[in-house]
Amino acid sequence: EVIEGKGKHAGMLGSFVVKLPSGVTVKVGRGLGMTEEKMLHYWKNRAVIIGLPLTFSYEEMSKAGVPLRNQFIAIRVYE
Repeated sequence: EVIEGKGKHAGMLGSFVVKLPSGVTVKVGRGLGMTEEKMLHYWKNRAVIIGLPLTFSYEEMSKAGVPLRNQFIAIRVYE
C-alpha cells in the first residue's frame, strides 16, 4: 500500500505500508535522497510498485519486534 503525502506533498508519495514476514505492517517514510521528483514518480506509478519488495532501514526495534523510525532505501525490482 502507499499513502499520499499531505500539505505541500499532496499528490505525491507520503509513505509506503510494508507487510513484514511476521505479518506486522509498518509505515516506511521518505529516506535520505528522496526528492519531490521521486515522490511524484512513485505516487504516479503506485499501481505498478504495490506488492514489490522494499528495502528500508530503521533505528531500533520495539520489544514486540516492530522496526521503529523507518526510512525508505529502495524498491527491489530485480527480484
